Amino acid sequence: MEDDDMQPSLTVFHPFENVAVVVIAKKSTLSLWTMHKVKDDSKLSLVTSLPHDVISLTRQQVLPNPSYGLGGRTIRVVTKITPATMMMMPAAEGDPLPYKGFVMEILHELSLRLNFSYLFVPAADDSWGLELANGQWDGPIGMLMRKEVDMAASALAIEEGRVSVVDATTPVLYTTAVIVFRKGTTKLYYWTFFLQPFHSAVYKVVGGSLVLVLLLLSLLEKGEQGLTDGKKKKNALNVDRVTWRRIMANFQFLFGALLNRPTTWETPSRAGRMLVMTWLLLGVVLASLYSSELTSSLTVQQEALPFTSLEEMLNQEEYTWGFEDGTSIASVLKASKDRQLQQLYQGARRMAETDPSVVSRDLDVHLDKVGEGKYAFFSGNSLRYDVLAARYCDIAMLPDLNIAHNFGFYLQNGSAYTRLFSDEISYMMDSGLLDVWRQKWLPEKKQCDEDYDRAIGIHDTQTAFYLAAAGLVLATLALGVERLIMVCLSRRSKDEVVNSDIVNSDIVNSDIVNSDIVNSDIVNSDIVNSDIVNS
Repeated sequence: MEDDDMQPSLTVFHPFENVAVVVIAKKSTLSLWTMHKVKDDSKLSLVTSLPHDVISLTRQQVLPNPSYGLGGRTIRVVTKITPATMMMMPAAEGDPLPYKGFVMEILHELSLRLNFSYLFVPAADDSWGLELANGQWDGPIGMLMRKEVDMAASALAIEEGRVSVVDATTPVLYTTAVIVFRKGTTKLYYWTFFLQPFHSAVYKVVGGSLVLVLLLLSLLEKGEQGLTDGKKKKNALNVDRVTWRRIMANFQFLFGALLNRPTTWETPSRAGRMLVMTWLLLGVVLASLYSSELTSSLTVQQEALPFTSLEEMLNQEEYTWGFEDGTSIASVLKASKDRQLQQLYQGARRMAETDPSVVSRDLDVHLDKVGEGKYAFFSGNSLRYDVLAARYCDIAMLPDLNIAHNFGFYLQNGSAYTRLFSDEISYMMDSGLLDVWRQKWLPEKKQCDEDYDRAIGIHDTQTAFYLAAAGLVLATLALGVERLIMVCLSRRSKDEVVNSDIVNSDIVNSDIVNSDIVNSDIVNSDIVNSDIVNS
């Protein structure tokens, strides 16, 4: 429009808001005016006056006018009250603000920086915003689509489906999905305390390796002995005794090497010595690992967990699990193609047939179930762990789920204020304000009386006595087996001696008989000869 030095007429644009007006004056200048709302009235404000051929303004400078922000207009805000997470809580009577919490801090700071007021509108339902079968949305997202509100300010996760129908700001909170649960009273089996530093699979592999190396070493020694002795014959009894003693000596040496306490030992086999060198190295490594882990177990109080991974949780039957239905994390689980996440979702649905509370939309229900024990809560907000840690001392979580879950504010689709709000939130994040508010409203972890300087009791060391008793039993068995072998070998030796005596006796008797026969023949011959002579 053209004008002299007059402000453009307000009545022409009174029904509109956020309208940029360019006024062409006689002096070939361009005057840029922005109309915005101030309280319950409208106002035109001059942005700048520049030559008509030179004008360079950003969209934020033109619409809406940054000098006046939103001009004091009232923003209708829908929120979700979540006192457990300190995001939004009812304020105490007499407080200047209707709510308090992390989200309220951000909303109030935005209102001051962008010059607007806010009016809270009750949520239409208890949903956080999910797409229905008919294509409509419920919760705050549905209210934004129906233009019942201008903004949704709460702990709303930013997800692809929601962003396709409404606008989302820069995230105000970056979190990950977690599974939180109480550790419970899982029994510590003290009688196996000294075996706990290694997993059972390690003992199986080491035991199998010990037997294999023992057999291989014995074969190498036997082969070396065969080459050395050649065709030299030995007494069978001595050979058996030497072989048995060598096997026992090899076993004692190899077992002692595992404890880093090998016995005195030597072998004629060069290949056997090379094999033993590698076994000694293995023994040093295993002994060092075992000693460090055992020392840590004795000095630091042990915490027993019912499971340590998602797979273990899905395969156990002691704990049930669930999630907040009607939230974005429920949609993530349902649409996930990950096998374990699908098992988690379907398992919770099966459990809901007998216990509907595992998929309750009320956060407090899930937090109470975790407090009762034997329940694992899958949440898209890692702050749930901090909330529960403020109540109980034995809270644990499974964090490695690789599901990022960010939270932000939502505005109507195509809102002129989305970029403005996002820039202000980015400034708050860069300046550290968001971290300060998060720490301010983050629940303090419960101080628990934990006795880390406890004395080591008899129940901690009972495994050592069990091992000593087992060693005594094994030694007795070894002595009995050795005596049995010795008896068997002695009997075998006696039998051989008896057989040898019988053979020798038979030979002697045979010689005597033959001698008698010969003598008898000679006598008879002499008699015959004598008879002939006499005749």
